[in-house]
Amino acid sequence: MDIGNLGAYPHLFPPAGFTQFHRNKLLTIPAVAGTTELERILISSNQTGWLRMIGLEAGDWNIGYFSINMGGQPLLDYVQIKVPLGNVATPVPLFVKIAPNNPLTLTYTSTGAAPNPLRWSLWGWFYAEQGGI
Repeated sequence: MDIGNLGAYPHLFPPAGFTQFHRNKLLTIPAVAGTTELERILISSNQTGWLRMIGLEAGDWNIGYFSINMGGQPLLDYVQIKVPLGNVATPVPLFVKIAPNNPLTLTYTSTGAAPNPLRWSLWGWFYAEQGGI
């Protein structure tokens, strides 16, 4: 890695003028089967973004699952998350590029067996595209 050119690594080091986002919330899903959109991150056509850290917690992992979606389609490897992916206090790193005008969403699908308390944390940044990656 060329330390003198950190701008070549916008997924590791946010470029000048970046905007950070941190969605840190909780919600109890009622005992109703179905899918709930928990978060939506939408950036404009001249921007690029990165989801860099995530923490997902559920009161009961046996009665539903989280999914990370791009443009309404589940992302490979993040289709049915049924175990903790980090937690809110100690999120895990990941590298999900957020495409412009193509919302990144976090959803939860419940079986409806019982209410389920959820907590999540999404952290990352977006910036005006200036060429490159």
